[in-house]
Amino acid sequence: MNYIIGLLTLLSSSLFSTTALADPAMSSPSVISHAELLKVASGLGMVLLIILVLSWLVKRLNAVSLISSKGFQTLGSMTLGPKEKVVLIKAGDRYLLIGVGGGVVNMLHDFGEQMPQGFSNSDKPTFAEIFKSAVRKS
Repeated sequence: MNYIIGLLTLLSSSLFSTTALADPAMSSPSVISHAELLKVASGLGMVLLIILVLSWLVKRLNAVSLISSKGFQTLGSMTLGPKEKVVLIKAGDRYLLIGVGGGVVNMLHDFGEQMPQGFSNSDKPTFAEIFKSAVRKS
C-alpha cells in the first residue's frame, strides 16, 4: 500500500514540476490552424461521402438477395402497396403465387409442377448484371 502511495506521489510531483517549468505560451489554449481545420473538414466530408455512396448502393441493390436457400427460389414479385406485394416462388418442384403484406403471408394460387406462362427460370439476372444496370441508372 505504501508503495502505491509513494508511486502516485512521485508521478504527481513530476507532473507538477514539468508544468511549472513549461513555457507560458504553451499553457494558453491552443488555436487551431487553417490546415488542421481543413484536415478535419475533409475527413468529415470523406465519411459523409462514404455514407452516401453506401446508402445509394443499398437503395439500388435492394432487390438483390445474396442469401441462397435450398429448395426456394423467388421467380418474380410485384409491389402492390407500401406493405403489400405478390410473389411467385418455386418451392421444391411446385410453383406458388403468394401474397405478402402486413406480417401475413397467404397462398393465392398453386400452379403445381408446371411454370406459369410468361415466366422463365433462366432469365433471372446475375448480381453482376444487376450491379451494372444500377450503376448505369445514376
